[in-house]
Amino acid sequence: MHYLSSLSVFASLMMGSYAATIKVQVGMNSTGGLATVFNPNQVTAQVDDTIEFIFMGKNHTVTQSSFAEPCTRQLDTRFDLAGADSGFMPVAANATEIPTWTIKVNDASAPQWFFCNQAQHCNAGMVFAINAPTTGEKTFEAFLAKAANATHPDPALNVTAPFTPPAAAGSSPGDASAPATTNSLASSTTDPLASATDAPANAEPSVSASESGTAGGLSFSSGGTAAADQAPASTSGTALASSPTARNAGARTHSSR
Repeated sequence: MHYLSSLSVFASLMMGSYAATIKVQVGMNSTGGLATVFNPNQVTAQVDDTIEFIFMGKNHTVTQSSFAEPCTRQLDTRFDLAGADSGFMPVAANATEIPTWTIKVNDASAPQWFFCNQAQHCNAGMVFAINAPTTGEKTFEAFLAKAANATHPDPALNVTAPFTPPAAAGSSPGDASAPATTNSLASSTTDPLASATDAPANAEPSVSASESGTAGGLSFSSGGTAAADQAPASTSGTALASSPTARNAGARTHSSR
């Protein structure tokens, strides 16, 4: 009996020692069609988990916002630092490799909100959340409804919405520091989905951004690619296929912490 108990404890410790990679398709729905969606549109993540956004087609961004301003890039007032932003990621119809963008969760105590900064995609429901509450006033459903009527500034104006996240337990805003990272936005409001053909690779100027940085409880990096034929398969509903040990709807892989 003691032996079995020890095995149970060991198994629990091993499960807790792995970080997950959650894969999210950008611009493709659960049936494999191009659409103004994130698939899945919300996930649950723990500290050190990474979320890999796979840009499946057309021209989209993953841009951090706030619940108060769903369709405006957030500005963290603690560091005068704009929220994480992938920049525009155009994908040609015949692309053999597709771009990816990865963020790492540094703080799982508060929800993180995102949208696509292309034209009116945010108003059309192209929003995403990490660790959104399931009850109360700030659920994902409330965020989605708020986005439908939110103001979406012209991306070329590089408008940001001031936002002050709550301090982490045991710390104060003055205790923290962040790298000085600036993202210069240069884009148009042309919607490539309005065309019958895919946007060419140079259809939209990209965000000029650092290869990596931190913002709003996240670390982010860009510049990755994935083979177009190796994108994660989708299932019914709005979620990707998940492993038996998945904690949420996104497809997950694990690596040692």
